[in-house]
Amino acid sequence: MKIVATNHADSLRRPGSRDSAESAVLDTVREGLLSVYGTADRDLPAELAALARQLDRPGPAGCGPT
Repeated sequence: MKIVATNHADSLRRPGSRDSAESAVLDTVREGLLSVYGTADRDLPAELAALARQLDRPGPAGCGPT
C-alpha cells in the first residue's frame, strides 16, 4: 500500500501552476493530514513531514523529489 501511495503522489507532482486541479487535491490532503497530526513534526511521521515540506514550497521547485 505504501508503494501505491508513493507512486500516486509522484503522479500528482505540480507542473508549476499552483491553481491546477492537482494542486487543489494536494492542498486538501495536506490540510487533512495537518488536522489529524497537527503541525508539530514530532506528531507527524517523518515521511509525511517531508512530504508536507515539499508541498509548502512555492512553484516548480516544490514539485520534484529532494
